[in-house]
Amino acid sequence: MTICQTRHCPAQPDSSLIFHCRVGKVWFLCVILLFSSVMVAHGAGQPKEFNIPAQPMQTALDAFAQQSDLQMLYTMEIIEGLQSNAVKGTYSPEQALNLLLEGTGRTFHFADEHTITVVTSPGGVESRNSA
Repeated sequence: MTICQTRHCPAQPDSSLIFHCRVGKVWFLCVILLFSSVMVAHGAGQPKEFNIPAQPMQTALDAFAQQSDLQMLYTMEIIEGLQSNAVKGTYSPEQALNLLLEGTGRTFHFADEHTITVVTSPGGVESRNSA
């Protein structure tokens, strides 16, 4: 697939036109790869099977990390004394973690494509993440 039109890439083009066509192709591929990596990074369309009973939050987050193949970052202070919700079924990691944290006053964000940080929701109230 070429980015430039035929009239911009004649059969016997000079070297500057060839350069512009190649640069256009490279940029096009970079944009496609960028959008693909963003979708993968946020688990878009990557459902997994979760089976996490309601339990102390630390144990639940450890189970979530194992079942989602993601790394979890949090401080003990923000999860101390919290009970998780049960999560059973096929969900994207975002959906599963939203269910797990619902009503706890905690939310999350992706630090990178493999790491989720759990934080206190603004105002300490329930917040559903739209990562």
